[in-house]
Amino acid sequence: GTDITLNIPVSTKEASGTSWEKVIINGNILVTTPAGSVPEVIVDNKNGLVVNDDLSNLQKRLVDAIELVKSNKHAEWMRNTISSSYFVTTHRMFDDVLKLYS
Repeated sequence: GTDITLNIPVSTKEASGTSWEKVIINGNILVTTPAGSVPEVIVDNKNGLVVNDDLSNLQKRLVDAIELVKSNKHAEWMRNTISSSYFVTTHRMFDDVLKLYS
C-alpha cells in the first residue's frame, strides 16, 4: 500500500476513472489532474490535490502530499476523502463515454 497516489490522465481522454476512486475510499492522498469524474468529487486541498493539466504544479502538489503524510492533518484528510467517496454521477460518465467514442 501507499499513502499517496499519483493519477495524471489527460482530461479529455478519461470518462470516469476508477483508480482514483479506490484511493479516496481507502483514505489515501490523491494527487490528480481534473480528468473524468474528478471535478465532481475532489475539492482541491480538502480531499485531493489537483494538478494542472499541463503538470506545471506537479512537483508542488507532490511536496504538499508528502507534507500531509508527515503532519497531524492526515487523519482529518482521511475522513474527508472517505466521506466524499460515495458519488460519481453515472449520467455524466455515460455522456463522456459517448463523446469519446462517437
